[in-house]
Amino acid sequence: MAQTDFDGPRQIRREELRSAREVFRLCFGSGFDDSMDGAYEPPERGGWAVMLTASGPQQGQVVSQIGMDHHTVAFTGSALPIGSIGGVSTHPEYRNHGLAGRLLSYCTATLQREGARLLLISGDRGYTRAPATWRRCALPDSS
Repeated sequence: MAQTDFDGPRQIRREELRSAREVFRLCFGSGFDDSMDGAYEPPERGGWAVMLTASGPQQGQVVSQIGMDHHTVAFTGSALPIGSIGGVSTHPEYRNHGLAGRLLSYCTATLQREGARLLLISGDRGYTRAPATWRRCALPDSS
């Protein structure tokens, strides 16, 4: 499949919840999808970014997604705005098309635009199949 066969990356829409949950279950099992319950209320910042199929019999189905969130941590007496991402999941039939990499780039830019100065990635380094993708998504130095 070519990249033009996909729609996104973009924020998820409420009507895409069912297919997003299916991808999440395929990747993480059935015990984790409750963490997505509040993700589909339009947040002021963060949320879930998705890639969808744009053609074929599965048109309009979520095939890859990443969750984004914002936090503030105290560091040496100062507030540090951070962004976090997690829940990276791509349907097994759509892996190796660069979808997660495109989503990571989108999420990194979104979180930085929304004020994050540090990016935390939730996951197991041994679990990810693309460690180079994670390294490419470091926030640039804003000084």
